[in-house]
Amino acid sequence: MKKLVLVFALLFSIIGFSQEKVVVPKTLAIETIEEVILPYVKEILNGAKQGVDFVVRETPLVIQQYIYYEASKEILIILLGLGFLTFINRYITRQVLVKSVDIPTTSKHFITFISKGNNYWLKIDTGYGNTTWEQLVYYILKYIFVIVGSIIIITNIVDTIKVVFFPKLFLVENFIHLIT
Repeated sequence: MKKLVLVFALLFSIIGFSQEKVVVPKTLAIETIEEVILPYVKEILNGAKQGVDFVVRETPLVIQQYIYYEASKEILIILLGLGFLTFINRYITRQVLVKSVDIPTTSKHFITFISKGNNYWLKIDTGYGNTTWEQLVYYILKYIFVIVGSIIIITNIVDTIKVVFFPKLFLVENFIHLIT
């Protein structure tokens, strides 16, 4: 780049300051401007050819790596949604359950426990029809995590299918999105 700027500076200086005709000995005179610029043009063309060769050689690999990246990203998002639907949901909702091998008991006759599997029990109020705090938190958390997990999966499943099964379509759509 510096050489190209130097050539243009030399070109403009020759044109700008050569108002008078100066006689220069034949050994020092430049025959044509092509002799000055030609070596630099050849060097630039050689560099451009090497750049084109590099791009042609590396483009399929870069596109393949981009598709792998996008597929991995979309699959991880889907796994996050599944995690909300299963593991996180199960772990968080068990925090409000009572863990006991046998049916837990209380001194209040209207409070009972219903089994939620694997020695986990949910406290409910059977006497007055009121909802217990544990019951409320359990069902709110359960449905929130189901809704959040479902939204994550639904919003990303189409992109995941495109990236994994139709990578050319995905690339074309991304290219169109970038140029518009």
